[in-house]
Amino acid sequence: MEEKNGEEDYVLIDSENLDEEFVKAVGRLTLNFANLEFMFTMFAGMQMGIGQPFNELILAEMSFKQLLNVSAGIYKVVESSPKEQNKFNKILKEAFILEQQRNTITHSFYGHNNNTKIIVRHKNTTKAKQGFKKHTENINAESVNNIATKMLETSRELGVLIYEISGALQIENDKP
Repeated sequence: MEEKNGEEDYVLIDSENLDEEFVKAVGRLTLNFANLEFMFTMFAGMQMGIGQPFNELILAEMSFKQLLNVSAGIYKVVESSPKEQNKFNKILKEAFILEQQRNTITHSFYGHNNNTKIIVRHKNTTKAKQGFKKHTENINAESVNNIATKMLETSRELGVLIYEISGALQIENDKP
């Protein structure tokens, strides 16, 4: 604890009393990430065959990164147009970034000072080349909500793409 200008300046490590808006934002981020993951699972599942127990079993056990990599491979098989592949690659790139941002938020611990309305994210890491590092940064509900909103937008973009593909597949299947 430090004392500055006669006031105690401290950060309490206590997740139970974090700012309510921040906690809501983290919940929103978590739900929107689950939706994004579901959309990629739905995309891959539609291409592999919905209702196929082995496909569902395999998809259920994939990490998010594995799911993105499989989805990328599938998309390259079902779509030959460079323009359409660029649209998917943009969504894919954004999904990789969003997963990393989500991991940063959810795999950290938090401190706060309710008097100054400061929330501090803490993360300790150890890497072979860099050794042990402590990471801290101030964070707020708005920054987490921005990530959650981008997840929602990316899910919707993927949903539109899935709809377009399913419509094209339906037309292709209806041909005599």
